[in-house]
Amino acid sequence: MLRAQHPGSLLMFTIVLNASPMDGAAKCNRYWDLFVRSNGTNWDLAFLNDTLHLSSADTLIFHEVMLGDCPPYFVTHIWNGDTIPLGAPLTFRITGQGQHLIIEERPLEPVTVIASFVIEPTSTVSRECILTLSALLGGAMEPDPGQCCLMRDDLRQAGIIPLMEPYSTMGFTLTHGTGLSVDPQVFTDQVSDLSNVVDWVLLELRDPNDASTILYTKPAFITRSGSVREPSNLNPWLKFDIAPGPYFLALRHRNHLGVMTGAPVPLSEYALNLDMRSPGSALFGSGSLMPLPMAQWALWPGNAKLSTSRQQVKFAGALNDQDAVLARTGGSIPTNTTTGYWPEDTNLDGVVKYSGWANDRDIILQAIDGAVPTSVRVEQLPD
Repeated sequence: MLRAQHPGSLLMFTIVLNASPMDGAAKCNRYWDLFVRSNGTNWDLAFLNDTLHLSSADTLIFHEVMLGDCPPYFVTHIWNGDTIPLGAPLTFRITGQGQHLIIEERPLEPVTVIASFVIEPTSTVSRECILTLSALLGGAMEPDPGQCCLMRDDLRQAGIIPLMEPYSTMGFTLTHGTGLSVDPQVFTDQVSDLSNVVDWVLLELRDPNDASTILYTKPAFITRSGSVREPSNLNPWLKFDIAPGPYFLALRHRNHLGVMTGAPVPLSEYALNLDMRSPGSALFGSGSLMPLPMAQWALWPGNAKLSTSRQQVKFAGALNDQDAVLARTGGSIPTNTTTGYWPEDTNLDGVVKYSGWANDRDIILQAIDGAVPTSVRVEQLPD
């Protein structure tokens, strides 16, 4: 299965199928299934045949199949009764308009098939890599020990999570999904409240030979249970349009310190499962995660003020995070509060508070361990 990509323009390529009958006959008739899957884009598929001529008696049938949360599959059945010389290529072209296309050919007769994909120079070829990921945000944890370890979805309940991903406007560089907007339906109550959205997060794939080099970024959602989901449909199967191979994976959040795998992880079309909540996770750096009850771990909260260099949580000193919280509430009256989707809302309850119950300043103090106010918690990501 190969993916051909050519964003926003006409894509034309040729599939060459060199087929030989297993019984050694000099010719064969063939019935082929050609599976074509579009990934969030519309394709007008047309067949322009180079060596295999479809007659008026041949059938060319499109029908759409929906399988659960899977995207549509357009299945083309081509019956050809022509005489095909032994080893001769069956060549046809598909033209379409869109960004992504996956094709898979399946012979329905017992034949030995060697398939090659000839892509025109204006197109590129890659495979789809799939990953499932779980993590927790330390600022959003349920206070009730009986609900450990689940996160609150106060931002969703308040209706203040933006429809558009927030990271491109915060200075983060996105290679995929810049300005992505979602249907408000994703913020409604799910069948299981564990799948309710907590907030946007950011995924990064980094160079296996230089973890400071970011190759791929995309926004995603994180749910109450910690499952990281595709933004469009809350599918837990995270998809990356990148060639298979080893990559460092980093998870970042707008007011939590990011975390990255300690070694490159092998990504491919076969789903890899990563759980950053587990103490057994091998992560980059030291003290990368905040310990929780029940032997669980979470991203460190309290990063209310984004730094221009490495992110950190500071309670005192220049450019500290508690001053950012006070400034957001007006800067002069500590008991003031401000509601909204703000980075200074370190506990993700939708309200920025400098003092009183459930205030955001205490989250910052706890993140630096509380005993020494001048301590600094530094994000464990490569420079």
